[in-house]
Amino acid sequence: DSPENLTFDPCNFYRSLDHEWRTVNRKYYFSSYSGHDDTLVEWSGWHRLYLQGKSAQIPESDWCYSYISCGGYTALFLNGTHPRLQDGIVTRGIYGTYDSQCNFNRSNPIQVKACPGDYYVYRLVKPAVSLPLPTYCAVVFNTLNYDPCNNYTALDQPWRGTNETGLWICDSLFKWTGWYRLLYYGMNIHMPESCVNESRCGTDITLWLNGRHPQIGDDIVTRGVCGRSGSDCCYYRSTPIRVKACPGNYYVYEFVRPVTCDAAYCADQNNTSDPCSVYSVLDDDWRVTDSMTYNSFDDTLVEWSGWYRLYLRGRSAQIPESDWCWSFMTCGGYTSLLLGGSHPRLQDGIVTREVYGTYVYSFDSSQCNSYRSKPIQVKACPGNYYVYRLVKPPISLPMPTYCAVVFDTPSYDPCTNYTSLDQQWRGTTEIGGFNSDSDVNWNGWYRLLYNGRSVRMPESCVDVYRCGTYFTLSLNGSHPEKGDEIVTRGVCVNVGWEDCCYYRSIPIRVKACPGDFYVYEFVSPTFYFAAYCAGIQSAEANAPPPSMNSAQQDKNFNQISENSTGIVGSDCFAAGLNMSSKDITQISINNAQMDIDLIQISRNNNDSAAVAFMSYTNLSSVLKPSLFNTTNNTNTVNTLMSTVITATLLRIANPQFTTPVNFTLKHIAELDPNGVLFCVYWKDDKWAVDGCALLWTNSSHTVCSCVHLSTFALIMQTGPLAEEEDSDPVLELIGIIAVAVGLIFLSLALLTFAVCRRNPRVTSIPQINLCINLLLAHLLFLLTQNLLRNQHSQRLACAVMAGVVHYFFLAAFVWMLIEAAVLLFHMKNLTKLRSKKQGGHLWKWLVVIGYAVPLVVVGVSAGVVPHGYDRDSCWLKADVLWSFLGPVSFILAANTVIFICILVIVISTLTNMKSKALKIKRPKSEHRVLTSVALKTTIQFIILGCSWILGFFTQDSKAMEIIFLLLNSQQGTFIFFIYCVFNQEVSHHLLYLHPEPTFPKTHQDSSCV
Repeated sequence: DSPENLTFDPCNFYRSLDHEWRTVNRKYYFSSYSGHDDTLVEWSGWHRLYLQGKSAQIPESDWCYSYISCGGYTALFLNGTHPRLQDGIVTRGIYGTYDSQCNFNRSNPIQVKACPGDYYVYRLVKPAVSLPLPTYCAVVFNTLNYDPCNNYTALDQPWRGTNETGLWICDSLFKWTGWYRLLYYGMNIHMPESCVNESRCGTDITLWLNGRHPQIGDDIVTRGVCGRSGSDCCYYRSTPIRVKACPGNYYVYEFVRPVTCDAAYCADQNNTSDPCSVYSVLDDDWRVTDSMTYNSFDDTLVEWSGWYRLYLRGRSAQIPESDWCWSFMTCGGYTSLLLGGSHPRLQDGIVTREVYGTYVYSFDSSQCNSYRSKPIQVKACPGNYYVYRLVKPPISLPMPTYCAVVFDTPSYDPCTNYTSLDQQWRGTTEIGGFNSDSDVNWNGWYRLLYNGRSVRMPESCVDVYRCGTYFTLSLNGSHPEKGDEIVTRGVCVNVGWEDCCYYRSIPIRVKACPGDFYVYEFVSPTFYFAAYCAGIQSAEANAPPPSMNSAQQDKNFNQISENSTGIVGSDCFAAGLNMSSKDITQISINNAQMDIDLIQISRNNNDSAAVAFMSYTNLSSVLKPSLFNTTNNTNTVNTLMSTVITATLLRIANPQFTTPVNFTLKHIAELDPNGVLFCVYWKDDKWAVDGCALLWTNSSHTVCSCVHLSTFALIMQTGPLAEEEDSDPVLELIGIIAVAVGLIFLSLALLTFAVCRRNPRVTSIPQINLCINLLLAHLLFLLTQNLLRNQHSQRLACAVMAGVVHYFFLAAFVWMLIEAAVLLFHMKNLTKLRSKKQGGHLWKWLVVIGYAVPLVVVGVSAGVVPHGYDRDSCWLKADVLWSFLGPVSFILAANTVIFICILVIVISTLTNMKSKALKIKRPKSEHRVLTSVALKTTIQFIILGCSWILGFFTQDSKAMEIIFLLLNSQQGTFIFFIYCVFNQEVSHHLLYLHPEPTFPKTHQDSSCV
């Protein structure tokens, strides 16, 4: 029918055609030729194509590639493009392939229509019978839910270059997935659009793009891929690929496996003239400006050639400008090289800039631009990065290295996305302290406030011992104006010398915001006890700050004051060049003394080092001695035996000690003869002992030796430290004997069940498994508590055994629940009580439940709290005790309910039996059975349930603890007597074990056979 004669919309009335063999994406010809033939199909009406349930379409003729078959012999393609929605129904010719000739054959035309929802329908007809085994092809075009320009894999494989030779790489062996961007030693590059010689691109058959690349702004396009063989540049046609042009003048490709081996996608080395596209990547971690580590790198030893783009750990970086210079900067060498001037703009093209150098560990910030290197060329590139034509620095400079710094461009406006920093102690009028911004985890942008009022950093010198710290930080330069971009400013560190910007910290970025305020991208300063100041325009504080004489670096200063932290003394000592041990004296403050080899530390740090030593009196209310504990016993009493002291080095490159630091601490409380002293330091949120040891002590002083500097104190532990638990030897002996007796009777019960294993009236799967798990749980618990507990050499085994014991106890409780449920079932079905058959399949599932449930509980508890099993006590820690008490409480509650139900059934049955005794003659054995079951149920509940309930009431009660221990340990004893000794079936069976010629027929039901 013509389109005008259609009375329906084919987009709503079509047949689905989903044949996997129609796919074009077959790897090899012979594996895809399946003998299908569309001339054998009776085609009628309209069809929509699918491949494995995904919407597909007939590929257009430029999709053709060598050896394609689509399940038949002649692959059929659409001649021309698919219609648009507004085009309606159109007619398109059909081409058929032969070998590698894509348009060799013609088939009968078909009708096509584009439908809402981004799919097509086809009025397929029988292909020309003159074509050998023709089949319509199908291909899936996945609709992307992301922009491939932002989500791709960088393919930097130099062997793909069109000038590279000597390899036989096969891209059909690669697992291609997603989109790729071609790079050549970090330089942007794309596929060639013309023929490439053989044996190039690291392979034999060179693959190039058959068509032009798209333009920026175009949609994703499909392009054919050609491979050269001999003089035919497109002898091989590989599977077409999709391409997209991206902002930044690069392309991304959706590579797929080529149709033949020894073929690889090429990268065109001839299109690399723009330095923004032709550059080498320089990604050296040691070039970072804040490494403060002198690693002896030297850029005069590098053969520089061409253009370079800087990275730091894969992030785009740049050479910092000269105002970035700060004290102690290294960049991995001895002379740090910075850019003399600002970076160019995109419209500036290639510019020349001077390069300045500063020596490593230069304290004096005036030396930042004292040395000159050779000029370099710089260019700004689209994508907000720079490339540099680096050259060899002068050999007169000692070990010069180009620096690198990362400037992350915020994806947001920092004026609307910042953290308010309203800390009154930062005010320039506030008295000093020892707050240290180097300990703050700075992240993002900050706005300074003072009692809710917007303030800014001071642009001039701030006296030391202000802003809640000792070394004050101010901005080295003016703030930006409104409308300016984000600017970088240096940070001055005033240490009390005449030049208040003699030292510089790491520069920060600043932005002026609407509303007359500023935001700062703060970073950790290079000095301890230094903080960013908030400028307050008011009268200066009355208390004069201390000062440090810059002409006498080898002199110490003392500051005596009282503030909120209770600082009663501080001392600072600096060691410099040509000093000897006779120039160093012991550093002493109130009630404490420090011995430190500062000379050796200075020799390891360019002959310069300084140490600060402080003492506190009121910190015990904050750094409480109770925050120190060497055991799990919470009854230990901790007493602070000294003032809290702090020792720290100014930030240096190599803080390692060749000899430990010794502290002599005076006792501030009387020693307890039974107490134990510990030399401790503050770690995160608690006192710790690692790295510190007690050397010597007497009644008045203690000497501690530590291999690091921190905040230290002396703590005495008294109470149950010598004995980690208030153990009772008599109770322990009773427990061992009771558990041993219970184990013996559990073993006897299992032996009895084994002898009568064929008698269902004696043996029960729940009872057997209950005995096994109780035996293993009690045995392992007894062994671990007596052999592994508190054995530091066996701590791992202790934790493992705790998990095993946990598992077996839980398994025992699960089998208690199963036994109770089975007993309830039998009580409700008394007639089945005599049956010898046990549901085999049912018991298999119960066995799985009995052992899988506790395994899941133990696995979850170990996964949620990996260290929940105590390596000292060989049992659960308090934070995972829920994994035992929770299931146990649930099972005890369930058994209680079941027990009540059983009692109701038993009482009801006995009442009925009594009322009908005159009317119906009931066997007395029936009454005995019910009575026996009721008795056993009651005893079983008491032993296996109530004994554990008593565990919730044993605290602070020796009597309850002994009762709990005896009842719990004798579970095996009661099981043996109730189910073995007082069981008549067991007695009958043991009598039948004597050799008899025959048994009376009336006793067959009582045998184990």
